[in-house]
Amino acid sequence: MITDIDEPAAAQDPVGACPDDAALVELLVGRAGALGRRMLHAHVDGCARCRELLAHLARFNSGMPERGIEDAATLASTRTPSRAPGAIIGGTRIGHFEIVEEIGRGGMGTVYAALDTRLARRVAIKLVHASAPGTDDAEPSQRLLREAQAMAAITHPNVVTVYEAGTFGAEVFLAMELVDGDTLAQWLSLARRPWPAIVRVFVEAGRGLAAAHRAGLVHRDFKPTNVLVATDGRVRVTDFGLVQAGMSEAEAARTWVHGDASTRSGTGMLVGTPRYMAPEQLRGDTVDARSDQFAFCVALFEALWLRHPFGDGPRERVDAVREGA
Repeated sequence: MITDIDEPAAAQDPVGACPDDAALVELLVGRAGALGRRMLHAHVDGCARCRELLAHLARFNSGMPERGIEDAATLASTRTPSRAPGAIIGGTRIGHFEIVEEIGRGGMGTVYAALDTRLARRVAIKLVHASAPGTDDAEPSQRLLREAQAMAAITHPNVVTVYEAGTFGAEVFLAMELVDGDTLAQWLSLARRPWPAIVRVFVEAGRGLAAAHRAGLVHRDFKPTNVLVATDGRVRVTDFGLVQAGMSEAEAARTWVHGDASTRSGTGMLVGTPRYMAPEQLRGDTVDARSDQFAFCVALFEALWLRHPFGDGPRERVDAVREGA
């Protein structure tokens, strides 16, 4: 069971043992082969530790481009990823929702399967930790409530439905549709998919994205891990926490770019994933629906051709996009 968090629940590492630091660096600098990249991306999508480690490596590598990969790996091995607060046990009540089990965990919080006791339906509860790394006490609550408001404004079969948002102690929860299936990234990695099947999934995701645009929203972080493919084949776009809705140009422009992980501004605001960013987003300019369309096309190209359209290394890609390649 997967909701809108990148990592499946049952285990921190659903696709095998964690790769060593050198393999992550090979991925970062673009030296991994096509098959290796596919396998590493699939693993990183489902492993919070490796995502954070890759982010550390990207920050180090982007600041010191001439340093060897051995130095980067040594630095990464000394970093210990921050832990989220203790898990909530089954049976805990959050308002009228009763927690059943944890089904996913990421850097910003945890997702649980739960029962809506009022309507007798299964739901997903996304609980964002106020102490999440890189944020202050107020920002996560504001970000999640913004996510709830943005997603609740959209009613479309290709967008995850949000039911309710509220607080639980010092944390904020989001109650949403529980989807049985995989992220698009996982779906692509599980088997060789014929191109018509890939195109069908992306067409449905595009419809969900277009629905958001009609509602005046810009996702700002469209990528395969933010798309769900249900067991019945239905596709949903999710994780609208980065949407821009009435955001000032100054807020939208506060952007740091470090590698392929979702990045934050200096104030802690998530701003997107450089791997899929349009030129205007990389420059810190105002974004609109066309920025999402750019990310959509990059993701589709990757799915069909098994490579990034602008090069393998993060800096190579960023430079190519900025220069309009």
